[in-house]
Amino acid sequence: MENRTEVRLSIIIPVYNGKQYLKKLFDSMQKLESCEPEILLVDDCSEDESGTYCRELAKINPNVRVLEKERREGIAASRNLGLKHARGRYVCFIDQDDKIEPGVYLKALHSAEEHQIECCLWATRLVFEDGRQEKDFSFPAEKTYEETEIRQALLEQYLRKDDSERIFKIPGHVWAGMFLKDFLEKNGISFFSFVDYEDDCVFMNQVMRHCKKLTVFPDAGYYWTRNLKSESHRVKYIEDFWEKSTRLKDWYQSAIYDIFSGETPPLEKLQKEEAVKIYEYVENLCSIKNPAPRTSVIKELSQFFSVSHHYDAISEEKPPYGGAGKRRQILRKLILARRYGTIHIFLRMYRRINILKTGS
Repeated sequence: MENRTEVRLSIIIPVYNGKQYLKKLFDSMQKLESCEPEILLVDDCSEDESGTYCRELAKINPNVRVLEKERREGIAASRNLGLKHARGRYVCFIDQDDKIEPGVYLKALHSAEEHQIECCLWATRLVFEDGRQEKDFSFPAEKTYEETEIRQALLEQYLRKDDSERIFKIPGHVWAGMFLKDFLEKNGISFFSFVDYEDDCVFMNQVMRHCKKLTVFPDAGYYWTRNLKSESHRVKYIEDFWEKSTRLKDWYQSAIYDIFSGETPPLEKLQKEEAVKIYEYVENLCSIKNPAPRTSVIKELSQFFSVSHHYDAISEEKPPYGGAGKRRQILRKLILARRYGTIHIFLRMYRRINILKTGS
């Protein structure tokens, strides 16, 4: 284990208050023992007994290593720390409350090693807390793509083409794939976010931007749980949301600028994206986690929609409004009526009711 080249696969698992999930995850990974993977558990200053449990796992399994952080920084920083210490030729990422299908990982690893592939992608499934499953992300068939096709797929994503028109759809979750570590290092690919939650998508876009050869598998290799108590589903307030989301939009455009060939997405899809971005800004501003007084929030909403193109983006939006059901439809009507005080009350009540239902 001292020489990184002797390890075929490193599995990076960020851990935060996840002791109750790790046993199920490890059970699903048992069949990977044939490739002797390195398992990196990155404890992000857990407040439960997760750190102790991780150390116990390392004592009984020589392939497990525990990385303990000095301060809590979030999942992106945990994944970066895992990447820094990974010894495997290939790396993949797993979340603590999910499970995997080992056969798909072994198949992808064998294919990657045999054909010198930089990235393998597989299908994923969504698992609800009551045990129900549904199709989440998939590919029609096993296939290998070269650089030109990968670039075209990235361009088609930028153009917001429908799935049926694309060469292949790029997954937005990092745990849908396996990556050659030298490829990531050579191209400076790591995790970072502009807003709070998009580090997976940013990472995957970097991969697609530089990848010269990848293989996709239709088999479901990953089962992720929609856990309403996880950090990604908890109520948050993000400071400077509008500025951060604007920087994210600019990054996406600049990151793949040289493959645009002068093409731009359809105007209607651009308008839809701008409207959704505005809804997200309003919902964040009215979050119950925002410490600002009600009068300040209402004043900021009034100033924001006094900018004509912000207001016009909502008024000119085509249905379905907001892309997120009845809540956004109501929000749209209130924005058009300039009922900013009512918006604040509505979103706070909606969130409180949701917290009572889900406990998060």
